[in-house]
Amino acid sequence: MKKSITLFLIILSTALFADSALTHVETIIQNSRPADLPAIAGNYSALGSTHQIKGDYAKALENYKKSLHIRKAIGLDKTQGYATVLFLESIVEHKLGDSCSAMANIKKVISIYQYLGLVDDAQVAEKEGLKEFKSACEVYLSSN
Repeated sequence: MKKSITLFLIILSTALFADSALTHVETIIQNSRPADLPAIAGNYSALGSTHQIKGDYAKALENYKKSLHIRKAIGLDKTQGYATVLFLESIVEHKLGDSCSAMANIKKVISIYQYLGLVDDAQVAEKEGLKEFKSACEVYLSSN
């Protein structure tokens, strides 16, 4: 029971923080020229990668979410760039212990890569992500 309450509080605080971060991104989208938005999304991705390399997974996740939100808002959610950032986000989610979300996201990555005809990339995502995330998610679900 204590484990469930702790998990609930973590999810709730993450959701509240994510809402605040996305509100900030919405303001950026509204106040930026459309031509600047892909670069802004790229900057968030780069910042996320920097935090990921440093091991600050919470900040990495925050920046990846911002990048993905912008990309989706401007219609770039079926692109290789979007899939790559989503792949990175899934890795961070897994490292933070949210393998079930990581698994759901890696399935989206594979779907996008297949849609784009990037068969090799889809296979890499399946081999390096899906199997590991699925296994970890199943372990988590069976222990609760």
